[in-house]
Amino acid sequence: MCIRDSTGIMPERERLSRREVAVLETKVANLRSEKAELVEKIEEIKTLVREDGLRDKARYQEELRVELEKKRTKAINPQNKPTEHAKEEETPELVNNILKEPAQKVESKPSEEMHKEIPMKPQAEVNDSASEFSFGSHVSELPPNSNLMDLLIIEAVFDDTKVPAAVPFATSIAVDFYNHDSKHSEKKEGMRARYALQIEFLVEVDEGFMGYLWEKSIDFAFHLRDEAEPKVLGSAKLPLRQFFDLNVKEKLPTLVGKVPIMSRMEGGSAETKIGYLRYKLKMRYSITNELIQYKEKVSKTRGVEQAVCKVEIIGCSNLVPVSYTHLTLPTICSV
Repeated sequence: MCIRDSTGIMPERERLSRREVAVLETKVANLRSEKAELVEKIEEIKTLVREDGLRDKARYQEELRVELEKKRTKAINPQNKPTEHAKEEETPELVNNILKEPAQKVESKPSEEMHKEIPMKPQAEVNDSASEFSFGSHVSELPPNSNLMDLLIIEAVFDDTKVPAAVPFATSIAVDFYNHDSKHSEKKEGMRARYALQIEFLVEVDEGFMGYLWEKSIDFAFHLRDEAEPKVLGSAKLPLRQFFDLNVKEKLPTLVGKVPIMSRMEGGSAETKIGYLRYKLKMRYSITNELIQYKEKVSKTRGVEQAVCKVEIIGCSNLVPVSYTHLTLPTICSV
Protein backbone atom coordinates (compact mmCIF):
# COMPACT_ATOMS: atom_id res chain seq x y z
CA MET A 1 0.00 0.00 0.00
CA CYS A 2 1.31 3.49 -0.76
CA ILE A 3 0.14 7.08 -0.58
CA ARG A 4 -0.49 8.90 -3.86
CA ASP A 5 -0.89 12.54 -4.76
CA SER A 6 -1.76 14.38 -7.95
CA THR A 7 1.63 13.62 -9.46
CA GLY A 8 1.52 9.87 -8.94
CA ILE A 9 3.19 7.51 -6.52
CA MET A 10 5.07 9.11 -3.71
CA PRO A 11 8.77 8.33 -3.18
CA GLU A 12 9.62 5.00 -1.62
CA ARG A 13 10.47 6.57 1.74
CA GLU A 14 6.86 7.82 2.14
CA ARG A 15 5.24 4.41 1.71
CA LEU A 16 3.57 2.79 4.76
CA SER A 17 4.84 -0.49 6.09
CA ARG A 18 2.54 -3.45 6.52
CA ARG A 19 2.66 -2.92 10.29
CA GLU A 20 1.57 0.73 9.95
CA VAL A 21 -1.22 -0.31 7.61
CA ALA A 22 -2.39 -2.92 10.14
CA VAL A 23 -2.36 -0.33 12.94
CA LEU A 24 -4.43 2.11 10.85
CA GLU A 25 -6.93 -0.57 9.90
CA THR A 26 -7.31 -1.51 13.57
CA LYS A 27 -7.97 2.12 14.50
CA VAL A 28 -10.58 2.43 11.73
CA ALA A 29 -12.29 -0.73 12.97
CA ASN A 30 -12.32 0.62 16.53
CA LEU A 31 -13.82 3.91 15.38
CA ARG A 32 -16.55 2.07 13.48
CA SER A 33 -17.33 0.03 16.62
CA GLU A 34 -17.48 3.11 18.83
CA LYS A 35 -19.75 4.93 16.39
CA ALA A 36 -22.04 1.90 16.27
CA GLU A 37 -22.30 1.89 20.08
CA LEU A 38 -23.04 5.63 20.08
CA VAL A 39 -25.80 5.20 17.49
CA GLU A 40 -27.24 2.35 19.55
CA LYS A 41 -27.26 4.52 22.69
CA ILE A 42 -29.01 7.35 20.84
CA GLU A 43 -31.68 4.97 19.62
CA GLU A 44 -32.20 3.65 23.16
CA ILE A 45 -32.68 7.21 24.45
CA LYS A 46 -35.15 7.99 21.66
CA THR A 47 -37.11 4.85 22.54
CA LEU A 48 -37.25 5.79 26.25
CA VAL A 49 -38.41 9.33 25.47
CA ARG A 50 -41.04 8.00 23.08
CA GLU A 51 -42.33 5.49 25.68
CA ASP A 52 -42.51 8.18 28.40
CA GLY A 53 -44.48 10.42 26.04
CA LEU A 54 -46.92 7.62 25.24
CA ARG A 55 -47.43 6.87 28.94
CA ASP A 56 -48.12 10.55 29.70
CA LYS A 57 -50.52 10.76 26.77
CA ALA A 58 -52.38 7.66 27.96
CA ARG A 59 -52.63 9.07 31.50
CA TYR A 60 -54.02 12.41 30.29
CA GLN A 61 -56.48 10.63 27.98
CA GLU A 62 -57.73 8.53 30.90
CA GLU A 63 -58.19 11.64 33.08
CA LEU A 64 -60.07 13.35 30.27
CA ARG A 65 -62.25 10.26 29.77
CA VAL A 66 -63.18 10.25 33.47
CA GLU A 67 -64.08 13.96 33.43
CA LEU A 68 -66.19 13.53 30.27
CA GLU A 69 -67.98 10.56 31.85
CA LYS A 70 -68.84 12.73 34.88
CA LYS A 71 -70.21 15.38 32.53
CA ARG A 72 -72.36 12.84 30.65
CA THR A 73 -73.69 11.47 33.95
CA LYS A 74 -74.77 14.95 35.06
CA ALA A 75 -76.41 15.58 31.68
CA ILE A 76 -78.36 12.29 31.93
CA ASN A 77 -79.69 13.22 35.40
CA PRO A 78 -81.09 16.76 34.99
CA GLN A 79 -83.17 16.43 38.19
CA ASN A 80 -80.01 16.65 40.30
CA LYS A 81 -80.18 20.38 40.74
CA PRO A 82 -77.09 21.99 42.26
CA THR A 83 -77.39 22.87 45.96
CA GLU A 84 -75.31 25.21 48.07
CA HIS A 85 -72.94 22.32 48.84
CA ALA A 86 -72.91 21.13 45.24
CA LYS A 87 -71.63 24.51 44.14
CA GLU A 88 -68.29 23.62 45.68
CA GLU A 89 -67.76 20.58 43.45
CA GLU A 90 -65.19 20.87 40.67
CA THR A 91 -66.42 20.73 37.07
CA PRO A 92 -64.68 19.46 33.91
CA GLU A 93 -64.92 22.94 32.42
CA LEU A 94 -63.01 24.34 35.41
CA VAL A 95 -60.26 21.73 35.08
CA ASN A 96 -59.91 22.34 31.35
CA ASN A 97 -59.86 26.13 31.70
CA ILE A 98 -57.29 26.04 34.49
CA LEU A 99 -55.00 23.84 32.39
CA LYS A 100 -55.51 25.92 29.25
CA GLU A 101 -54.96 29.32 30.85
CA PRO A 102 -51.32 29.96 31.79
CA ALA A 103 -51.02 31.10 35.39
CA GLN A 104 -49.93 34.65 36.05
CA LYS A 105 -46.57 34.51 37.79
CA VAL A 106 -45.34 36.98 40.39
CA GLU A 107 -41.79 36.72 41.71
CA SER A 108 -41.30 37.97 45.25
CA LYS A 109 -37.82 38.71 46.62
CA PRO A 110 -37.74 40.52 50.00
CA SER A 111 -34.19 41.83 50.14
CA GLU A 112 -31.19 42.70 47.96
CA GLU A 113 -29.07 40.26 49.94
CA MET A 114 -30.91 37.38 48.33
CA HIS A 115 -29.96 38.39 44.77
CA LYS A 116 -26.39 37.05 45.00
CA GLU A 117 -25.57 34.26 42.55
CA ILE A 118 -24.56 30.97 44.16
CA PRO A 119 -24.08 27.38 42.91
CA MET A 120 -27.21 25.64 41.68
CA LYS A 121 -29.12 23.38 44.05
CA PRO A 122 -29.51 19.75 42.87
CA GLN A 123 -32.15 19.70 40.15
CA ALA A 124 -33.18 16.20 41.21
CA GLU A 125 -35.12 17.77 44.09
CA VAL A 126 -37.35 19.92 41.87
CA ASN A 127 -40.95 18.76 41.86
CA ASP A 128 -42.55 18.90 38.39
CA SER A 129 -45.55 16.74 39.26
CA ALA A 130 -47.94 19.68 39.74
CA SER A 131 -48.58 20.73 36.14
CA GLU A 132 -50.36 23.91 37.21
CA PHE A 133 -47.12 25.37 38.57
CA SER A 134 -44.65 26.97 36.16
CA PHE A 135 -41.10 27.40 37.39
CA GLY A 136 -38.78 30.29 36.51
CA SER A 137 -35.12 30.10 35.52
CA HIS A 138 -34.02 31.84 38.74
CA VAL A 139 -34.20 28.50 40.58
CA SER A 140 -30.45 28.09 39.97
CA GLU A 141 -29.64 31.34 41.80
CA LEU A 142 -30.96 30.58 45.28
CA PRO A 143 -28.83 31.93 48.15
CA PRO A 144 -27.66 29.50 50.85
CA ASN A 145 -30.35 28.14 53.20
CA SER A 146 -33.08 29.66 51.02
CA ASN A 147 -36.06 28.18 49.21
CA LEU A 148 -39.06 29.13 47.09
CA MET A 149 -42.64 28.78 48.27
CA ASP A 150 -45.03 28.40 45.34
CA LEU A 151 -48.61 29.55 45.85
CA LEU A 152 -51.23 28.97 43.16
CA ILE A 153 -54.53 30.80 43.69
CA ILE A 154 -56.90 28.85 41.46
CA GLU A 155 -60.26 30.53 41.98
CA ALA A 156 -62.69 32.13 44.42
CA VAL A 157 -66.34 31.05 44.46
CA PHE A 158 -68.85 33.46 46.01
CA ASP A 159 -72.38 32.78 47.26
CA ASP A 160 -74.60 35.13 45.25
CA THR A 161 -77.13 35.26 48.11
CA LYS A 162 -74.58 36.67 50.57
CA VAL A 163 -72.59 39.23 48.58
CA PRO A 164 -73.64 42.68 47.41
CA ALA A 165 -75.51 42.79 44.13
CA ALA A 166 -73.30 44.41 41.52
CA VAL A 167 -73.29 44.35 37.72
CA PRO A 168 -70.71 43.36 36.77
CA PHE A 169 -69.56 41.62 39.94
CA ALA A 170 -65.75 41.97 39.87
CA THR A 171 -63.16 41.18 42.54
CA SER A 172 -59.42 41.15 43.15
CA ILE A 173 -57.17 39.63 45.84
CA ALA A 174 -54.38 41.05 47.99
CA VAL A 175 -51.99 38.45 49.43
CA ASP A 176 -49.86 39.01 52.56
CA PHE A 177 -47.17 36.55 53.63
CA TYR A 178 -44.23 36.68 56.07
CA ASN A 179 -41.76 39.53 55.34
CA HIS A 180 -42.91 40.17 51.76
CA ASP A 181 -44.83 43.10 50.33
CA SER A 182 -48.49 42.58 49.49
CA LYS A 183 -49.18 40.95 46.13
CA HIS A 184 -52.26 41.75 44.06
CA SER A 185 -54.20 39.88 41.42
CA GLU A 186 -55.88 41.27 38.34
CA LYS A 187 -59.59 42.06 38.44
CA LYS A 188 -61.81 39.07 37.65
CA GLU A 189 -65.54 39.13 36.97
CA GLY A 190 -68.20 36.65 38.04
CA MET A 191 -69.26 34.74 41.14
CA ARG A 192 -66.65 32.16 40.15
CA ALA A 193 -63.52 34.28 39.76
CA ARG A 194 -60.78 32.18 38.16
CA TYR A 195 -57.64 34.05 39.11
CA ALA A 196 -55.06 31.38 38.10
CA LEU A 197 -52.44 33.48 39.88
CA GLN A 198 -49.06 32.01 40.83
CA ILE A 199 -46.83 33.76 43.36
CA GLU A 200 -43.28 32.72 44.21
CA PHE A 201 -42.01 33.74 47.64
CA LEU A 202 -38.26 33.65 48.17
CA VAL A 203 -37.61 32.75 51.82
CA GLU A 204 -34.67 31.98 54.06
CA VAL A 205 -35.34 28.71 55.85
CA ASP A 206 -34.25 29.69 59.36
CA GLU A 207 -35.71 29.66 62.88
CA GLY A 208 -37.91 32.69 62.16
CA PHE A 209 -39.43 31.17 59.03
CA MET A 210 -40.12 27.80 60.70
CA GLY A 211 -41.76 29.63 63.60
CA TYR A 212 -43.92 31.54 61.13
CA LEU A 213 -45.04 28.27 59.51
CA TRP A 214 -45.96 26.93 62.96
CA GLU A 215 -47.87 29.97 64.20
CA LYS A 216 -49.08 32.07 61.25
CA SER A 217 -50.97 31.93 57.96
CA ILE A 218 -51.12 33.43 54.49
CA ASP A 219 -53.73 36.20 54.59
CA PHE A 220 -56.04 37.07 51.69
CA ALA A 221 -58.12 40.24 51.37
CA PHE A 222 -60.88 40.36 48.74
CA HIS A 223 -61.91 43.68 47.22
CA LEU A 224 -65.07 44.53 45.32
CA ARG A 225 -64.07 46.33 42.12
CA ASP A 226 -67.43 47.55 40.83
CA GLU A 227 -66.68 51.11 41.86
CA ALA A 228 -63.87 53.59 41.30
CA GLU A 229 -62.46 52.88 44.77
CA PRO A 230 -62.05 49.19 45.70
CA LYS A 231 -64.16 48.20 48.70
CA VAL A 232 -63.23 45.41 51.13
CA LEU A 233 -65.48 42.42 50.52
CA GLY A 234 -64.06 39.71 52.79
CA SER A 235 -60.95 37.87 53.94
CA ALA A 236 -59.51 34.37 54.20
CA LYS A 237 -56.62 32.70 56.03
CA LEU A 238 -54.51 29.74 54.92
CA PRO A 239 -52.96 28.15 58.07
CA LEU A 240 -49.35 27.14 57.40
CA ARG A 241 -49.07 24.62 60.23
CA GLN A 242 -50.50 22.12 57.74
CA PHE A 243 -46.93 21.66 56.48
CA PHE A 244 -46.09 19.89 59.76
CA ASP A 245 -48.98 17.45 59.31
CA LEU A 246 -47.98 16.33 55.82
CA ASN A 247 -46.70 12.84 55.07
CA VAL A 248 -42.97 13.05 55.78
CA LYS A 249 -42.37 10.14 53.39
CA GLU A 250 -43.24 12.45 50.52
CA LYS A 251 -40.19 14.50 49.60
CA LEU A 252 -42.08 17.46 48.14
CA PRO A 253 -45.72 17.26 49.26
CA THR A 254 -48.29 19.78 48.04
CA LEU A 255 -51.05 21.40 50.08
CA VAL A 256 -54.28 21.32 48.06
CA GLY A 257 -57.59 22.57 49.36
CA LYS A 258 -59.91 25.48 49.98
CA VAL A 259 -60.41 27.99 52.75
CA PRO A 260 -63.61 29.90 53.63
CA ILE A 261 -64.01 33.54 52.68
CA MET A 262 -65.46 35.40 55.67
CA SER A 263 -67.14 38.80 55.80
CA ARG A 264 -68.71 40.96 58.49
CA MET A 265 -71.94 42.38 57.10
CA GLU A 266 -72.97 45.94 57.87
CA GLY A 267 -74.52 46.11 61.30
CA GLY A 268 -73.53 42.53 62.13
CA SER A 269 -71.22 41.48 64.96
CA ALA A 270 -70.26 38.02 63.67
CA GLU A 271 -68.51 37.04 60.46
CA THR A 272 -70.42 35.14 57.77
CA LYS A 273 -69.08 32.76 55.16
CA ILE A 274 -69.62 34.25 51.71
CA GLY A 275 -67.64 31.76 49.64
CA TYR A 276 -64.38 29.84 49.46
CA LEU A 277 -60.92 30.10 47.90
CA ARG A 278 -59.21 27.15 46.14
CA TYR A 279 -55.41 26.97 46.26
CA LYS A 280 -52.27 24.87 45.88
CA LEU A 281 -49.17 25.47 47.99
CA LYS A 282 -45.75 23.81 48.08
CA MET A 283 -42.06 24.34 48.70
CA ARG A 284 -39.83 24.22 45.61
CA TYR A 285 -37.21 22.19 47.52
CA SER A 286 -37.66 19.72 50.34
CA ILE A 287 -37.71 21.03 53.94
CA THR A 288 -38.72 17.71 55.48
CA ASN A 289 -35.75 17.62 57.87
CA GLU A 290 -36.39 21.18 59.05
CA LEU A 291 -40.08 20.41 59.66
CA ILE A 292 -39.27 17.30 61.72
CA GLN A 293 -36.58 19.05 63.77
CA TYR A 294 -38.73 22.11 64.53
CA LYS A 295 -41.73 19.98 65.51
CA GLU A 296 -39.54 17.95 67.90
CA LYS A 297 -38.15 21.18 69.37
CA VAL A 298 -41.65 22.55 70.00
CA SER A 299 -42.69 19.29 71.67
CA LYS A 300 -39.68 19.39 74.02
CA THR A 301 -40.31 23.05 74.86
CA ARG A 302 -43.92 22.35 75.72
CA GLY A 303 -42.82 19.42 77.89
CA VAL A 304 -40.57 21.73 79.92
CA GLU A 305 -43.31 24.36 80.24
CA GLN A 306 -45.72 21.76 81.57
CA ALA A 307 -43.19 20.43 84.09
CA VAL A 308 -43.86 23.17 86.65
CA CYS A 309 -44.32 22.56 90.35
CA LYS A 310 -47.35 23.69 92.27
CA VAL A 311 -47.09 24.69 95.97
CA GLU A 312 -50.32 24.62 97.94
CA ILE A 313 -50.35 25.92 101.56
CA ILE A 314 -52.88 23.87 103.49
CA GLY A 315 -52.57 25.69 106.79
CA CYS A 316 -50.25 27.47 109.24
CA SER A 317 -49.81 27.46 113.03
CA ASN A 318 -47.52 29.02 115.67
CA LEU A 319 -46.27 31.66 113.21
CA VAL A 320 -44.08 34.41 114.58
CA PRO A 321 -44.86 37.80 113.01
CA VAL A 322 -41.89 39.33 111.22
CA SER A 323 -41.54 42.50 109.24
CA TYR A 324 -40.55 40.75 105.99
CA THR A 325 -40.98 37.25 104.61
CA HIS A 326 -39.34 36.06 101.39
CA LEU A 327 -39.75 32.72 99.62
CA THR A 328 -37.33 31.72 96.87
CA LEU A 329 -38.10 28.93 94.38
CA PRO A 330 -36.31 27.80 91.21
CA THR A 331 -37.24 29.76 88.10
CA ILE A 332 -38.88 26.68 86.57
CA CYS A 333 -41.40 26.56 89.43
CA SER A 334 -44.34 28.84 90.19
CA VAL A 335 -46.27 29.41 93.37
